[in-house]
Amino acid sequence: MHNADDTKQQQIHIQELEARYEQLQRAFAEMRVSHEELKANKNLLIETILTNEAKEKKYKTIIENSPSALFLTRPDGAILEANKTSCDMFGYTETEFKQMGRLGFIDHTEDHVKKLLDERRKKGKASGEVTVIKKNGERIQAEFSSFIFKDIVTGEERTSTVMTDITERIETE
Repeated sequence: MHNADDTKQQQIHIQELEARYEQLQRAFAEMRVSHEELKANKNLLIETILTNEAKEKKYKTIIENSPSALFLTRPDGAILEANKTSCDMFGYTETEFKQMGRLGFIDHTEDHVKKLLDERRKKGKASGEVTVIKKNGERIQAEFSSFIFKDIVTGEERTSTVMTDITERIETE
């Protein structure tokens, strides 16, 4: 009898081991799938980062090589960024633009400037002509187009402004 009990106990133990072995095989299979999913997600993340970096470089190249002055500002006139063309066109460094803001180089004594800023505030965009004061004191006419948008990172309102020197065109008219 003792032998039969031992045999039965051994069979139960073997069945338990086989069941545990099957559980481990399923767990390993799930881990392999999870590992493969992690690798795929990692590769997708790397691809997304590289794509975003490439897009950022492309847009930065476009902005820096634009023939127009481009400004990223706040609606209150604070200048956050100015491209190379704006620095070349008006003679200020980007740091100087940031320090003085819109009030430092756009002639706000002209009545229509306030109207244009009000229009942009109400409609979200505006365009027209303004007098710009270059660093050397020269006053030039510039055509501008500006719109308000929400920054996708901060959620804060920003403005994008494009300016073109139209002094020569006006002088020939």
